[in-house]
Amino acid sequence: MTNTDNGFATVGFSQQVIGRLDGMNEKGLVVGLHFVNDQHREPGFIATSIVRMALEQCADTEEAVAYIKSIPHGYCYNYSITDQGGNNVIIEASPQNQVIHYPETLMCTNHFEAEILREKNRAEVQGSVKRREYLHSLEVDDLTPLSAYRLFNDETSPLFFQYYREYFGTLHTVVYSPENLSVIVGVGGDFPPLEFSLKEYLQGRSRLPEKMIGKIKI
Repeated sequence: MTNTDNGFATVGFSQQVIGRLDGMNEKGLVVGLHFVNDQHREPGFIATSIVRMALEQCADTEEAVAYIKSIPHGYCYNYSITDQGGNNVIIEASPQNQVIHYPETLMCTNHFEAEILREKNRAEVQGSVKRREYLHSLEVDDLTPLSAYRLFNDETSPLFFQYYREYFGTLHTVVYSPENLSVIVGVGGDFPPLEFSLKEYLQGRSRLPEKMIGKIKI
């Protein structure tokens, strides 16, 4: 959790100290990060820094889109974004182009769908395509935050992966609820969900978890 003097308070998983893999801020803006390809790099910000900067500087989806389009991108990533008003956006971003999609239901995996960006995809994207198709097959209206967490954290789920030696395994599962600023989180698979409230923490009514201990089966 970070709470800067010149930006919004945010909670999320960090990478390389200053970056964010995903997160939510005190205004209910949520940003997720989805790797696409690292073979088309140019001078620019790394994706985890972009996530953190957007969360600290933007109050809603509209501001996040404008911000992310205004800065140089070093790599190819997808950004899934929603806010407290339920406004969903997917930004497919390469160093040369950023394409904006406004899906009714926010679902994103690890490949570009915009025609102008498809040449930036890795040679093999069928796994990513199948994950997206599976997500579309779900009755998402019936998913509560807790059932969504279990869908992704259950080690038998089609959305849980253990290819850790190939650098493709589920490290953590997190559900951000922008309506009430609540978080459900777990490390590894089959982790008993840990729930807390960013809103209550900022109001001084609760404390954040000091640590989580989970198992990753390599």
